[in-house]
Amino acid sequence: MLVYQDTRAAGRTTPPPWLDGAADLHARESLDHSQRWWGIGNAHLVGPRDGGEALDDGWHVSIAGRINPQEFRRVMRWCRTTEARDTAGRAWAAPVILSTGGDRTILVAYGKDFLPALTPAQDRAVSIARAAREALETAHEVDGAGLDMSLAARWTAELLALTHHVDMGTLAALQLVDEALILAVLSAATGLPLKKSEA
Repeated sequence: MLVYQDTRAAGRTTPPPWLDGAADLHARESLDHSQRWWGIGNAHLVGPRDGGEALDDGWHVSIAGRINPQEFRRVMRWCRTTEARDTAGRAWAAPVILSTGGDRTILVAYGKDFLPALTPAQDRAVSIARAAREALETAHEVDGAGLDMSLAARWTAELLALTHHVDMGTLAALQLVDEALILAVLSAATGLPLKKSEA
């Protein structure tokens, strides 16, 4: 599980914003109230940890036990997901944004003149999926070479932050985004099947 330490707990009592609305969220604080820990899952693991990584705004993240992405999966009714596995075999929920034909698959509301009214998160997801689709199509033309993996990793982290109660900083600090996960998540989001050599 992921345990977040708030080193500014004396001045705030809320969890990190990416944990907002998470089920099975637990908190524990130090006796002097100067530190607080947050985590999703086993309440007994929420507390002081050795090691870990510093995040923005006074947050610190540590790993307690094993990481199971299903524990911090976000409920999103507007987006279908599919399983994407990383090199450690962990199953992540990859958002399905575009169809195999490149059309939008997410469910949106209709606003003025009954035209699609995407939320900022939906609009960003579609933008990422379209940019990633274009990059993957170009890379596939040369047998997978030419894909900017650093940019692809950022896209992957941003998409996973939509479907999980985790932020991009945590994914980067703990090195949770690997090449297997990048290809699986971008394949799901863009509607482009992975080539057999990449599966």
